[in-house]
Amino acid sequence: MGVLLYLYKKRVNGRPTMSEMETDPAMQVEKRQERRMFMFITIVLFPLLSVMLVGGYGLLIWVSQMIWGPPTA
Repeated sequence: MGVLLYLYKKRVNGRPTMSEMETDPAMQVEKRQERRMFMFITIVLFPLLSVMLVGGYGLLIWVSQMIWGPPTA
């Protein structure tokens, strides 16, 4: 029981401290994965989605003008 209480007190609110997180290999892998996912989202996914969204809107306007004519006609 004393060992569990010691381990719990060593942690802040039951979570690992910063020094434990820096030395824990599982936490380092998790940080690396989180960093890779962030880079993928910001460099690949968001630009791709924005180009697709703007391109889709332009296609929608183009097709609607082919069907109903330009707005000034």
